Amino acid sequence: MRIGKTVACATLVWSLAASASVKAAGDDPQDLLHPLRVSESISVRVDRPKPLPLFYAGYAALQLGDVLSTTSGLQAGAREKNPLMQSVAGSTFKLSVVKIAATSLTMYCAESLWRQGHRKGAIVAMAVTTVLSGYVLMNNMRVRAQLAR
Repeated sequence: MRIGKTVACATLVWSLAASASVKAAGDDPQDLLHPLRVSESISVRVDRPKPLPLFYAGYAALQLGDVLSTTSGLQAGAREKNPLMQSVAGSTFKLSVVKIAATSLTMYCAESLWRQGHRKGAIVAMAVTTVLSGYVLMNNMRVRAQLAR
């Protein structure tokens, strides 16, 4: 059940981080009393190509898979090979926080590229990071399967 609690915690932190980015139209205290007025001031950009949000979702899912597979592998006797992650890999909570931060930063950078007019660069960056994350997850699963034998 420890992994279930970690997933719930990661989901909560992710949701809070996503909701914290929504800003009210002004500093008027009445905005807090009228949520509809606040939500009316939020504009959504719809000019994203279909691949970019799909890469975001896929990348986030692969990062979650990485946390789960890393935790499972470490519990089965594997060791973390990435020297940057060795200090946090022993704690599922710390690993989740680092992964959420890294995932958020990656998506933020892709969004920055997009907004600065480097649209192909944003898509290529997310494609490359998603593919690399998929490779990491596959490697974790391969190691975990070897340990199970």
